Amino acid sequence: LWKHQRKKKTPAALEKRNETYQIQNEDWQHIFKAAFLSCTSTFFQSFQYKVLHRIIACRHWLYNLRVIDSPNCLYCGKDDTIAHFLYDCPILRQFWTSFCLWWSRLTDRVTSNNFQVFTVIFGAKIDCDEAISFNYCLIIAKYYIYINRLNEMSTIDFYKYLVFLKSKLNEEYMYYEEKGNLKVFNKSKGLIFENL
Repeated sequence: LWKHQRKKKTPAALEKRNETYQIQNEDWQHIFKAAFLSCTSTFFQSFQYKVLHRIIACRHWLYNLRVIDSPNCLYCGKDDTIAHFLYDCPILRQFWTSFCLWWSRLTDRVTSNNFQVFTVIFGAKIDCDEAISFNYCLIIAKYYIYINRLNEMSTIDFYKYLVFLKSKLNEEYMYYEEKGNLKVFNKSKGLIFENL
């Protein structure tokens, strides 16, 4: 068995993502690495991994597993795919608008033009410390939406998200402090930490 060489096969989730978003093979490495470069919590790293592999408990997924009778969103009636669950649903419109405005004010950059479902699901390419901060905020935002949607909250409050983000940043801060690496924390997440 060890001598027998297996052909490399692309995971089904990635094939499906490639059909929808036409992602280049060399970009997948950056996409998977982003969560590990952005946060130290294995919990949030694995959550992002689940998002990428399409194993989030949205209604579409639960319907395919025959757990529920309909794949339709409880709020708008559309198919509740992961993209819909995390971004496209009308109850999230205000949340993502507030997120864009907040990030724009924080960084003095306009983000609304290139902020789409692709960015929410896959994150930004890590090419600077600001991208690390942005991806961290996105992962925490997706998880915040996820837990609120599972609890069938009809409104996703952006200001409560900021409180949630602050608590997770405090955990990151303590981790870096314990490791004696606050310089790295301040360089990558100091901008957010100081402005919350």
